Amino acid sequence: MAAAVTTAGALKCKHGGAVKLSSQARLTVDGNAVVPFSLLDLPTAYQGCTPPPGTGPCAATQAQPPSTPATPNGNATKLTLGGKAVLLDSLTANSQPAGTPVSVTAGQSKLTAS
Repeated sequence: MAAAVTTAGALKCKHGGAVKLSSQARLTVDGNAVVPFSLLDLPTAYQGCTPPPGTGPCAATQAQPPSTPATPNGNATKLTLGGKAVLLDSLTANSQPAGTPVSVTAGQSKLTAS
């Protein structure tokens, strides 16, 4: 089981940048809103990203394809917000355009999902 990501969590690129996590969800954990997986569909600028020369700052997050259709990558299959999957800390993704791994922390440890 993976933990649901909240607005107290973090999505960080290898270059020290972080995405400001936001959510309008009514579902909260410790007073912080749970973040929908669809956040990754939006432009996700990494504030404070300092990429190496020749690479632009990280401006998007690309989830890795799941190993099988039955194995989701970072999105809950049963826990939803308004019919949309919740973002989980099990996400495996790369920042774009650099293509470097992204680290994900949930910001809480009470609510888990699969």
